[in-house]
Amino acid sequence: MSVFSKRYVGYGAVMLSALFFALISQLTKIAYNNGMTPLQLLTLQSGTAALLLLGYTALFNRVALRMPAGMIPKLLAHALLGSLATNVLYAVALLYLPASMGTMLLFTYPILVTLGAIVFFQEKVKAAQLFALAVAVVGTMLSTQFWQISRESLEFKGILLGLGSALAYSFFNLYGEHILNKIEPLTSLTYIQLFSALSLVLYQLPAYLSGQAVLVDNSTQLVIGVSLGTVASIVPFWLLLIGIKHIGSSKASIIGTLELPAVFVLSSVFLHEQFSVWQVAGAVLILVSIMMVRLGDFKSRK
Repeated sequence: MSVFSKRYVGYGAVMLSALFFALISQLTKIAYNNGMTPLQLLTLQSGTAALLLLGYTALFNRVALRMPAGMIPKLLAHALLGSLATNVLYAVALLYLPASMGTMLLFTYPILVTLGAIVFFQEKVKAAQLFALAVAVVGTMLSTQFWQISRESLEFKGILLGLGSALAYSFFNLYGEHILNKIEPLTSLTYIQLFSALSLVLYQLPAYLSGQAVLVDNSTQLVIGVSLGTVASIVPFWLLLIGIKHIGSSKASIIGTLELPAVFVLSSVFLHEQFSVWQVAGAVLILVSIMMVRLGDFKSRK
């Protein structure tokens, strides 16, 4: 395959990855409409992904299951405080918010990552970074129309949970940069899903034993949960890794912003969500702030 062809394969893979990631909010909303709880959904999602990844690595890449014992606590923290916390907060936020708004709040994480790198890793503050942060704050305010929301409302609770998911995902990214240079991405992904699934099962074990909780109630719920564990979890990560291989992480991160407009389109088509002018304007500003940050990263790595 020529360099030109590889580049287009990379672009296509990242675009498809963004589209599949956009399905997470859609499937989550559909799951709630079919009577599933966040814990049910996340347990089935993580369990499916963990089993498939463990099966694949055991059959085709056993080396990926090996890691130094000292990495276990670090991966556990990465899984529970990063991945699982992000998923739980985001899933619960979608109980109170439209899929588009929940995703929009999660999408503020690149700005928080930049802020975290400045605070914790003493990176130099650039004027463009501060401007991007300001744009993201204004975009978040516009999209949530915070001035109309009562602090006692469920929507206010959803916004706090959505911002919490962005904060947890920021930790996932920042801490991931710290540990991923020591282990392979497949190893990290496999153990993150495994630790998340085990934690969710152990947390609900008393309820399972007493019959107060079940994993699924019907075949529809099973299909939704398995779809989240494959089409919306493993597949987009796999496509993203292919894209990064061919075009690099910086370009991939810029193209990955297509996920947000994809969520708007899918939410309109499948969930019949309607968007206010404020929400669209806020989404545009958040996208602009993300592009500013990621284009700045891209230029600095050239």
